[in-house]
Amino acid sequence: MLALLGSTEAQGKRHYPLEQTEFSAEEEGVHKPVAVPPDVMSILKQDEWVRSTLNSERIPADKLPVSWFSASEIHLSTSPRADLVVVGEPPLNGGNVAGFWLFIATSHGYKLGLKQSAHDLTIKKTRRNGYREIEASAESAITFYSALFYFDGDQYVKRSGKTAPLR
Repeated sequence: MLALLGSTEAQGKRHYPLEQTEFSAEEEGVHKPVAVPPDVMSILKQDEWVRSTLNSERIPADKLPVSWFSASEIHLSTSPRADLVVVGEPPLNGGNVAGFWLFIATSHGYKLGLKQSAHDLTIKKTRRNGYREIEASAESAITFYSALFYFDGDQYVKRSGKTAPLR
């Protein structure tokens, strides 16, 4: 009984050790892919990056290829509902960056919580307002960029950022 009281389950926290928390533009897909739900695809169809690529590929929005995305479930809060990290696949990623979208599960379906272009996206263990912080980073030929995002109660917003020369 004492061991149970000390467990994270007994304290109202859930631990999901097998969830992918690091995503990279260098990798094809995600480690444990899940299907992109229809309500998420509807939101992605309205995204400016996606619409621009659809236009350049001469594909109508209602024919948006699901192969342009890979998705992984993640628990950003202690809610039992799984949130989603969606990663852009070709042609929605470049040589050194990918589009990342974080969708927060609500009782009414998914809502967009963060959209970021980066080389790497990391779901941190630290929390703010009950949700895990997110770090996005990228490099150019001479500069490293990093930004930390936190949940403001509605969506993720940039908390801090840094730029440093590469050596």
